[in-house]
Amino acid sequence: MVVELSLMGGALAVIIALYVVHYLESRRGVLTPLHKVEDRTDPILEDLQAQTNGLIAHFNRRTLSLFMHSLFVFIGRLFVRLSDKTYEVSSSLVEKASQRKEDLSKAGAPSFYVKQIKEAKDGAEGETTDEAPRPREDGTQEQETKVE
Repeated sequence: MVVELSLMGGALAVIIALYVVHYLESRRGVLTPLHKVEDRTDPILEDLQAQTNGLIAHFNRRTLSLFMHSLFVFIGRLFVRLSDKTYEVSSSLVEKASQRKEDLSKAGAPSFYVKQIKEAKDGAEGETTDEAPRPREDGTQEQETKVE
């Protein structure tokens, strides 16, 4: 907030200074240093304006369309080069990653879901049968006994 207030104060000081300079030049006829700078820069700015007008006068639909065409071709070629470089970099990274060998057996399961599947698979190998208890001939259910 201090920066904004200081900028506003500086702008106010410049505005007041310009009013004072204008008053001195118009009422009293005093030539200020700004008037001398204006006299020196006017011919330079007039020449710059004439060159700019001449440059703009050379543009017509044909030259404008040629310029736009070359601009679009440049942008397209740049895009193709960038995509090629990106592909080269990404393919080299994939190549390096695929050449790297790791022993995954020591690391364990890579995710919680895979860990659950592995534990379920290991638990299923420990059981002797995967069948449900069969009903007896007398109609009662056979009780499963676990030996620990």
